[in-house]
Amino acid sequence: MGNFGEIVASEYLRQMLGYEIPVYRLRYNPNPESSMKGDDVLGFKFGNVDGSGREIIVGESKARQKFSRSAVEDAYQQLAKSSRRPHPISLTFIANILRLEGQPEKADAILSYLELSGSNLPRKSWLLFLVTGNRPNDPFGCLQKRDDIVGNLIVANAHIEGLAKWVDRLFEQEMGLDER
Repeated sequence: MGNFGEIVASEYLRQMLGYEIPVYRLRYNPNPESSMKGDDVLGFKFGNVDGSGREIIVGESKARQKFSRSAVEDAYQQLAKSSRRPHPISLTFIANILRLEGQPEKADAILSYLELSGSNLPRKSWLLFLVTGNRPNDPFGCLQKRDDIVGNLIVANAHIEGLAKWVDRLFEQEMGLDER
């Protein structure tokens, strides 16, 4: 279910907000039954050669059959923790994968985020993405009571009726476990 949340969050960033997702970390997870360490999703807008127009978004996703306030609070805590770091944890991992895949220009562009300072820093945003099998009335209401909200926070809830069965069916077909 968590992997599905990361996939949907990545596609939301790519298709709806125009970010580039150069590496889907799930493809490199040595144990698909557990989450990889690091940021759930990293999206980029590479901008101009001089560094202007660059953006990076760090996303945390949660997928639950039934809405859980604690899942939202947990996801927010992860984002808040990440916002206190100078750079996302997964930048070097993504750059290494791109280099291995023969994309050194993109790898260098991502590594340049580690070297930028002052006015050349990319704009950072944060995404809290929630996938639920039911329709919560106010899924992010618990965040409105906080006085420590990170800047440039985007929140989104995708509702998929019968989420758990749908995800199980999807992954059974993907892995060739469907006998039909």
